[in-house]
Formats: sequence, structure tokens, C-alpha cells
Amino acid sequence: MVDNFVDVSKTAEFLELREERLLKLLKRDDLDLHHEGDVTRAVIRWLKHAPEVSNEATGSILDCIRLPLLSVPDLLKLSSSCAGLMDSNPSFKLKLLEALW
Repeated sequence: MVDNFVDVSKTAEFLELREERLLKLLKRDDLDLHHEGDVTRAVIRWLKHAPEVSNEATGSILDCIRLPLLSVPDLLKLSSSCAGLMDSNPSFKLKLLEALW
């Protein structure tokens, strides 16, 4: 899963990962990525598929996105695609705003 994260993150099986497994995976430094936007898209896709996840878990998962490594267009896309998630996670919203500055 680490060696082909981008491909795996597009599968139905990825959406079925338990939050603990997802967190463990996202925290790895050896994920095979093209850029941090790959993690962002995977996280948003997973969160939209798992609306029952607690706000605390959502915050932990969002914190795995390394915001300073995202381009401004990716940051703006993230901001618009997870506006509802940011309302319940003000600390992530603040981090995102800081990354945009």
C-alpha cells in the first residue's frame, strides 16, 4: 500500500479502511507520492465516504496533510472541498489559513 499509494487511494478498498489504519498509513514518511496533493485528495475522498467519523478523528486525519507542501491552487481546492469539515475543526481551518499566507 505504501509503494503505490496513489493507485490504492483510488480504490473502493481504500474507502473501507478503518480510521486507525488510515492514520497509520498517512503518517508514514515513505508513502510513494507525486506530491502532497495526492494525500489531500485521498483524505477528502475517504472523509466524504465516512461521514460517521467523529470530529476528533476527522481532525487527526486532516492533520496528516502537510499543508506547507501544498501549492496555492491545491490549498484553495482543499479549502473549497472541505468547508463543512473545517467548521467542525477550527484548528485545521486556522492551519489552512496560515498555509495560504
